[in-house]
Amino acid sequence: MHALKKRLGLLLSLVLIVLISACGTKHTDAGTVFLGRIEAMEGSLLTVTPEITTKEYKKSKTLTVDNAAADIFDSAGNKVGQSSLGLGMEIYITYSEQNMESTEGYICATHIQLKDLVIESAAPTESPRDVLTYSLNGETETIYAKKILLKDCSIKVPMDGWEESVLDDAGYGPVEIYNENHAKVSIMQKNLSLDEAENYYNERYGNLEWKNWARDITLGYGYGARYAEYVEEDQYLTFYISECATGTILLESYCPNETADGTGSLLQSMANSLYVNPEGK
Repeated sequence: MHALKKRLGLLLSLVLIVLISACGTKHTDAGTVFLGRIEAMEGSLLTVTPEITTKEYKKSKTLTVDNAAADIFDSAGNKVGQSSLGLGMEIYITYSEQNMESTEGYICATHIQLKDLVIESAAPTESPRDVLTYSLNGETETIYAKKILLKDCSIKVPMDGWEESVLDDAGYGPVEIYNENHAKVSIMQKNLSLDEAENYYNERYGNLEWKNWARDITLGYGYGARYAEYVEEDQYLTFYISECATGTILLESYCPNETADGTGSLLQSMANSLYVNPEGK
């Protein structure tokens, strides 16, 4: 019976991973499923930030998720307990919209799936946190990061001090990530070839000098990647373009000239964190 339950848990886990990997909210026979990140915990109550392309995020940037009645599994389908949940973890949350509480921003989870984490012991485990490393005044700085997901890609952005703005509902962007010092990163996917993406920017900024963007994580999948720079009166702009399964990813970074040392290095680190899904799933 234990083996059967484990197999069923693994099967459901695989189904959830396939359904959610395209980003956004999904509707299954088991209920409504979305991806979120744990920001705070108190007993069985989790404060969760939904992934930004989900309908849950569009309703509320944070949700209270009650997991008291939820079955909890790691990414391999092993059933685990609440002690396996930790701050900063990304989890797939299943709930029934028909049984939602009337309190806005509150849901009862029926199933929780840890994303990319296998629990090998009964001890409480915290997911490894994503980080960004950059240079500031000649010194190396490392900060905690979170992931912004689009259909075929993701990038890392700082956990604190930066805001996201979703400018569409389809998961293709643009998504803008910005801070109070007027630095900004914009990312979107377009149905363009790499050469067409170059022309898209050349028509706006003149004939830019494009160079190969040598990133193993992108070029390793056979996708081309390029970048170009442009200096305005008070802004330093960098344009990154990378092929993906459904077109080209356009990533733009804007940095005031006076903060180009530290902030520019951070923006470069954010751009270099771009992950392109090799199969577009």
